[in-house]
Amino acid sequence: MARKTKNKEKHIKLRVIIFLLLVAILASTYFFSAKIEDFVNFYYNKNALSTNIDEGGLKVHFINVEQADAILVEFPTGEKMLIDSGDKDNSSQKLLKDYLEKIDFQIEDGEKVLDYFVLTHPDNDHMGGAVSIFENYKVKTFIRPNVKYKDKNDTNPDEPGVFSTNNEQYNSILCASLDEVGCMEIIHCAGLPIKSDSYSESKLNVDNRTWLITFLSPIADCLPYDNTNNYSPVMILEYMGKKIMFTGDAEKEVENDIVENTIDKSFLDVDILKAGHHGSRGSSTAKFLSYVKPEYVVISVGKNSYNHPNPETIERYKDIGLTDNDIYTTQDNGNILVGISTSGELCLVSDYVQYTTFKIQWWYMFSAGVLICTIVIFFPLISKRDRKKLEKEIKTSSKKSIKR
Repeated sequence: MARKTKNKEKHIKLRVIIFLLLVAILASTYFFSAKIEDFVNFYYNKNALSTNIDEGGLKVHFINVEQADAILVEFPTGEKMLIDSGDKDNSSQKLLKDYLEKIDFQIEDGEKVLDYFVLTHPDNDHMGGAVSIFENYKVKTFIRPNVKYKDKNDTNPDEPGVFSTNNEQYNSILCASLDEVGCMEIIHCAGLPIKSDSYSESKLNVDNRTWLITFLSPIADCLPYDNTNNYSPVMILEYMGKKIMFTGDAEKEVENDIVENTIDKSFLDVDILKAGHHGSRGSSTAKFLSYVKPEYVVISVGKNSYNHPNPETIERYKDIGLTDNDIYTTQDNGNILVGISTSGELCLVSDYVQYTTFKIQWWYMFSAGVLICTIVIFFPLISKRDRKKLEKEIKTSSKKSIKR
């Protein structure tokens, strides 16, 4: 009898040791909790976009440059377009520089080629690295706002419809663009098309080498605006039946003018909206969103004191049917890469996947793992009589729960 008791104790100790080892292994997964959560939640979320980026398709990089904007578009035909260049502070510039170094640019005369450089408007958080871009890349086309640099001592009257600024950094950018050999300068305005060499109306959305960017603003008849934000161009990129809208810092005045001046309102219906002005309260109005109807929103934002993105703006996105899972921010998700495949499939990957409608957290999985280990290892130790009693109690409590 004593020997039997001794063997039973050994058996129990062995099970306890195995249990503790398994718990320790489960606990060690904490160090990879973020990756595990991303993996599980991606497959849990039925509305998640594919993460299979087609290298032969079109790619849009929403670069995490803190509280600033920088977007790189890689066209399927090989051209590259940079929209804005981050803030002027060192940390934002380092993020932009490090990211662009990973991109495979074409080389001409020993320089990396940037086919298009779009400067939306002369605010520091959008033009911070512009001079550096001209210094380190061969810029073929510079598309800039209808904004003139005006020295503080200049007493000449402003040109009609042209905004004037005395921002010295903007002046440095204009000088750098003039020094760029072979660079064509274009003032952005509504109706301006940027398109692939193979473009024709019949090929658009059919030929996967054909793409088009249409500028919806600034609208000449609506100028001048009283702030530089509204000189930001609103653009729609079309490729293989999908549309992405870029907005810079355009605010409600521009949004209203676009709606009023767009004859075919269905053209405004896009798949992805890059939120205007970092998701501020003054952008993404209910009226504008009722026509744009995005399925996903990307907000370029970082730690700030402006309350960006504004909770009211987030609510307006939800009012048109979006959930937290459809709204991505560079602050929460890091660098965001949106792809449109050659067959027209929308794809998205980011540094950090965010699912907040219902997120399965690591500790949920850890707790479930411990519970399963407990049942598997210790349940057999319960006597048959006690086991049946326990099973009966579980069934009874389950029936009560269902009735409730």
